[in-house]
Amino acid sequence: PKGKMHTCLQLNGKKRVVTDAVLQSCETVEQAELDNIIPNLVDLESFSEGIILHQCGERYKKEKIYTFVGTILVAVNPFKRLDIYNNEVIEHYKQSARTSATPEPHVFSIASLAHEHLLNDQVSQSVLISGESGAGKTETTKKILEYLAAVAGKDARRTSSVNVAQQILRSNPVLESFGNAKTGRNKNSSRFGKWMELNFTNDGKIKGCRIVNYLLEKSRLVNQLTNERNYHVFYMMLTDDALKTKLKLSDAAMYNYLNQSGCEVVEGRDDSEEHIDMMAAFRDLEFDNDHQDNIFKALAGILNLGNLAFEENPAEQDHFQISNPSYLEMAC
Repeated sequence: PKGKMHTCLQLNGKKRVVTDAVLQSCETVEQAELDNIIPNLVDLESFSEGIILHQCGERYKKEKIYTFVGTILVAVNPFKRLDIYNNEVIEHYKQSARTSATPEPHVFSIASLAHEHLLNDQVSQSVLISGESGAGKTETTKKILEYLAAVAGKDARRTSSVNVAQQILRSNPVLESFGNAKTGRNKNSSRFGKWMELNFTNDGKIKGCRIVNYLLEKSRLVNQLTNERNYHVFYMMLTDDALKTKLKLSDAAMYNYLNQSGCEVVEGRDDSEEHIDMMAAFRDLEFDNDHQDNIFKALAGILNLGNLAFEENPAEQDHFQISNPSYLEMAC
């Protein structure tokens, strides 16, 4: 109709009636920019939030989850495994960085460029990974490390059965166990922030790594929202019957720090298998048995302290005493 109302045809083929004001607020986009799906959005004639979302969405439908916006890489979480991270792909991006060829958008492209600039310019490089919960920050970090471990991880001087690069990769199961938890939006949400610093030799080989900052969401230890969980490691350790017997632990339902939210099991996650992987990572990282024992004793102590209850002391006014001291004894 004419006047204040207009009928518009949307990209999905559906019609929508809008007012004059809405129509006037719409951005003008060339049809070619909707039809031509390109890898780097700086090549577009016009640039807007809408066209960025359209381009990323169309690439996503073709399982192309990465898109460049200049030197920035946009990643859309596919929530499934894609065969785009194998050794052949690593070698392809390694060669692309050396030949200055324009590669298809990929997380390995960012890693390869950073490594090549490190070697050629002899200047430290940074890779910033950001996004909302569930966007894929943790997995992206792993892929960056996987690439660097593959192209810069061989060190003939290392006498351990696991080289430095592999040890860096094996730190992930430990960091995730102690720093990740189920939230309302994400089954494996990282509840910590870190600055991971990799150190390289002059010829570009990884020689070490350190985590400069580890900012943990401490409040999650004592309280979780409905249908969320405490940190994975508590539930993982309780799947190990030998460890439970050694530390005199019970099931998760018996501990206040684990039973408040009504969620003890995460669909699609095997805490027993994750525990086995974490223990293997401890060994790869050369944690001795005493160190491991001390870690689990501290975790058991936290669970027992969370069960302490207090009551008024009848002998002293305004004084309270522990009503179940057995938990304090076990914590100690």
